[in-house]
Amino acid sequence: MEFLKFYDDEQRKFFLRHNGEKLDIYNKSLVYLLSLTEDTRKHFASIYDESKREINIDILSKSWQTSTSIIICRLAFNLFNGFIGTEEKEAKSYVVDNIFYIKEFAPYFWQAIKVRFEIKGDI
Repeated sequence: MEFLKFYDDEQRKFFLRHNGEKLDIYNKSLVYLLSLTEDTRKHFASIYDESKREINIDILSKSWQTSTSIIICRLAFNLFNGFIGTEEKEAKSYVVDNIFYIKEFAPYFWQAIKVRFEIKGDI
């Protein structure tokens, strides 16, 4: 596995516990992103069914979501299967401007993109 940068040790542990190294690129980028914050780790089982390898888009409207966790879920879903919402107006929430404005997590968002598209090194 290529070298992954982790936000903190909790993200690394969670990612490895969920077999991050053995997943395909779609699932690996999803698990990597969902392991990023305490909120997404805490609600991981409701976001993603590991046995079926399916996402639950209904969680996007749950009350536990924060502005950060919803952005993480949107990017994770988009990288997983191209999901951009169920309505045309919702698609605006998935554009780069509305994802990468969280500078604290931008390097990890980029890392997930590199995982998903198998980009080696920096460009």
